Order: sequence, then structure tokens, then C-alpha cells
Amino acid sequence: MAKIYIRMDDCLYSRNGCLRCAQECPMQLLKIEPLPNRENIMLDIDLCIECRNCEVTCPPKCIKVES
Repeated sequence: MAKIYIRMDDCLYSRNGCLRCAQECPMQLLKIEPLPNRENIMLDIDLCIECRNCEVTCPPKCIKVES
């Protein structure tokens, strides 16, 4: 099972609406959900196939996938 680490302070979604990680996930596991005063990326890691598309396509490189 993969462990997904996301540094939300570096995520571009809150600044420019970047959804690249969600768009590139072949399993459609990433969802951006607004929370009070910030956004959070939620991932169902039980279904993750560890393709690392989210990690590779993240412009600020704030996503890290570890097996």
C-alpha cells in the first residue's frame, strides 16, 4: 500500500486552481475539497496503483509517493 505525502502549503490549487494531480490520476482518486481557510487533497490509498502520475505532474513537486 502506498503512502502519499502532500505539502498543502506548497500546493498551487489555492493560488491558481491547479488540478493537475487530480486530472492525471488514472484511478480518479484525488479530489480537491474546500475546507475553512484552506483546501485539502484527499486520496483513497487503498485503491492507489502507485503509478506516480500525481507526483510526476505536480508543478511545485509537493506530492511524494512512497511504497
